[in-house]
Parts: sequence; C-alpha cells; structure tokens
Amino acid sequence: MEEILGKIGFDWKLALVNFVNVFLIFLVLRKWAFKPIQEIIQKRKNLVDQSLEGARKAEESVAGAKQEQQTILTKAREDAQVVIERAENESKGIVNAGRGKALKEQEEILHKANLQIKQSQKEAMDEVKAEAASLISLGVKKILAEEVDEKMNERIIKRASSNI
Repeated sequence: MEEILGKIGFDWKLALVNFVNVFLIFLVLRKWAFKPIQEIIQKRKNLVDQSLEGARKAEESVAGAKQEQQTILTKAREDAQVVIERAENESKGIVNAGRGKALKEQEEILHKANLQIKQSQKEAMDEVKAEAASLISLGVKKILAEEVDEKMNERIIKRASSNI
C-alpha cells in the first residue's frame, strides 16, 4: 500500500504533519477567532431582537394612540351633533318669531358649531400627535438606549410625528 501511495507522490509523514498543523490552526482559530466572533454575532442578534421588540411596542403604542384619536374624534362629532341639534331647535323657535332674523342666527350658530368642531378636532389631533411623539421618543430611547444623541432624537420624533 505504501508503495502505491509512494508512486503517486503521497507521503504519509507529510500528510500527518499537515493534519496536525491544520488541527492546531483550527484550535487556535476556535479559541481566539471563532468564539469572539460568535459572541459578537450573539450580541448583535440580541440587540436586533430587542430592537424588534421595542419596535413592536412602539407600533402598539401608535395603534393605541390612533384608537384614542378615533375615540376623541367620535366624541367631538357627537358633541358637535348635539350642538347642531340644539342650534336647529333654537332656530325653529326663532323662525316663528321672524324668518329673516332666525335664518341669520341659525347660520351663525351652525358656523360656530363648525368652528367648534374644527377646533375640537385640531385639539384632539394635536394631543394625539404630542402623545404619539412622546411614546415614539420613549420607544426609540429604549430601543437604542444611549446610541442616539439629541439631534437624532429630534429628527426621529419629527419624522414619526409627520407620518401620523
């Protein structure tokens, strides 16, 4: 067998030395290269997992804020409807006293009601945006911890607020 391997140029002693060298290189790499790289990969994986969890929580917060926004807008519409109904009832009483005066007052009341609706909606939207911005800021701070400076934090808040 050795003769055959010798004829084709195979030296078992050299092969054994090469095997030992490869094994030693593998052990060295495993101790000083593979483990640190694996630890870095695990840390990054954990950071990504935490970021995803933070993003999920931020999305839930935004969804909650949107639900609250809808609730506030619904209440504002209901309040506006009550004001409009009251205005219509008042206008009907005034119509009996004088059509011209009644129509003018009805228009004023409806205009005020519309302004009140718009103001209520604007206030509700501003409140929701402010709350969403603080929730997003809190979520981003938790996700990124100390890696974000104030300027980047403001840009993130503005970008997220403009998307709402």
